[in-house]
Amino acid sequence: MDFLHIKNHIMRRIFLLLFGLFITFSITAQSKKLKAIDELLFQEKYPQAIEQLKRLIQKGDGTAMVNYRLGRAYLILQNPCEAIIYLEKAKQLDSLSIPIMQALSNGYLSSGMYPNAQKTLEWCRKLDTTDLQTNLLLAKAYTSQRMYKKSFQVYNQLCESDTLNSYYHRQKGIIAEKMNYIQVAFNEFVKAYNLNPKDILTLTKLTSLLNQMGMYEVAIKYCNQGLDIYPENSILLRKKATMLINLRWFENALSILEKLRQKDQCNNKSLKQLALCYMHEKEYNKALSALDPSSPSFENDPMVNLYLGIIHLKLNNTGEALKFLQKAQKVGTPGYLGSIYLYKAKTYGQTREFAKAIDAYKEHWKLDDSDPIILYEIATTLEELGKHKKEAMSYYIQFINQYQGKNKRRVEYSKERIMRIKEKIHFEK
Repeated sequence: MDFLHIKNHIMRRIFLLLFGLFITFSITAQSKKLKAIDELLFQEKYPQAIEQLKRLIQKGDGTAMVNYRLGRAYLILQNPCEAIIYLEKAKQLDSLSIPIMQALSNGYLSSGMYPNAQKTLEWCRKLDTTDLQTNLLLAKAYTSQRMYKKSFQVYNQLCESDTLNSYYHRQKGIIAEKMNYIQVAFNEFVKAYNLNPKDILTLTKLTSLLNQMGMYEVAIKYCNQGLDIYPENSILLRKKATMLINLRWFENALSILEKLRQKDQCNNKSLKQLALCYMHEKEYNKALSALDPSSPSFENDPMVNLYLGIIHLKLNNTGEALKFLQKAQKVGTPGYLGSIYLYKAKTYGQTREFAKAIDAYKEHWKLDDSDPIILYEIATTLEELGKHKKEAMSYYIQFINQYQGKNKRRVEYSKERIMRIKEKIHFEK
């Protein structure tokens, strides 16, 4: 019995030793395979790495890290749906791994599954509130769901943890702007810019905000500082041209826009600005060449059709002018309708269709009663019709009462016409 007991004990020891050697050999073999796969991933040979990782899974070696690597590879290849499948398996195998959770949340974000990403990242944050990657992804998840207050709080925490990080300040500024905290956004963009003057995105955000604030000259200063570093940057050049136009420095803007057009760097907005500059410089044929009415992006653009109407009116092409103004009216928004009616009235005046001109002037006045000269135009056009003396006199009187301009020539003419109309009415009795 003693012999058998000793024999069995020895056999168990041998079995355990062999099993241990087998496990050690298996782990070493898998480690070598993973090292080779990691080398493929490092060399960006993702299809080959994916193929080998899937072989490991088929052989029953689908550990958390194998699935994690496979999910990460699919994320890099911008295939988040496949990535999520393997990253969720990795999560099942190791539910406490923050890197796995972060990769999974990245997959959720890329797939538009924002609540899933939020839930996953909030769990990660409970484990480590200071993890930068978790906080950045969580802020992104909040922003994607327009939960700006929560996103702002995360970026604020990041800024407090690293006051010299320009990216954090820029992102905080972007969220502040979305929340309409304009001054906060401005302060954060300035901080971000001072920390990294070479960051084009910060510079464009800052100049756009300054444009919104009406601080055009300050925006030009920042554009010029950016152009000192990037002299040919088309984004900064377009921004500068916009500020110059806002300041009505059309000639300066024109030189920038012409250079951009020569380099084929004008977008649709820039082409409209170019046409506007030409119009102010009275170069109407050049303005016409800047706008292609057959372009799909311009066909239903109320501003483009309005510009084309004005240009053709200035070139005495009244038929074409009316065609584009009618089209502008069909596709126009309230912000443009006042100007459309004004130029329709002027075009009808040129074609001596006075009744239509009066109707258009009156429609313009309903939409925009800021310029009393329109009352004067209605009065003089009514006189052209010849049978509306009292109505014309009424508009002359309204014009005199409302006009505050320095040029009194129209006022004196209006007073004279009122006297003449009164005389005619008297003698017609």
